Amino acid sequence: MGYRDDFYCIDNIIGYTGNLIGKPTVYFRQGNHYGRITQWHGIATNIGRASVRWHPAYHIGNYYVAGRLVAQEYEGRDLKHTSRNPFIRREQFRPLDITLLTGAIRRCQDVKRCEDPVIGHQTSMKMVLHAELGARFDTVRDPMNNMGRVNDSPAMAVIMGLTPEQDDPRLRRGGEIG
Repeated sequence: MGYRDDFYCIDNIIGYTGNLIGKPTVYFRQGNHYGRITQWHGIATNIGRASVRWHPAYHIGNYYVAGRLVAQEYEGRDLKHTSRNPFIRREQFRPLDITLLTGAIRRCQDVKRCEDPVIGHQTSMKMVLHAELGARFDTVRDPMNNMGRVNDSPAMAVIMGLTPEQDDPRLRRGGEIG
């Protein structure tokens, strides 16, 4: 049984961002409760079910940010999350799109490791990982070292040690889910 199976269900899917054939981020809403399942992210601890949040003025829409159309989630006027891609609303789905998106519910059962399901927001662990990854990409300028070599980081060792999830061909467009 997964984290908040009562909330993360087909009826509560409101849309997605990303590549439908790949591993899109799937968004859910039930009344004033909202959340998302991130299936792919460059930081492995950000993959999984987000803590379910509550706000009476939650909304999501597409906005231009630095010349790109991306989804942004708001609680009233407060920006809470900016996606990497535009938001595709359920009303825009083609007949089999919902079937493909339900794979996220089955595939991602656990709450994100960077979030606290009790208080419903990201923990300091994610901030530490972001800082370490930022440091990881500072290039070494010493002529005795290879140009372009990046500094090692404990966070990168953890990320590189994770095993990638097997691709499930049944979840590709045109496949059968059974």
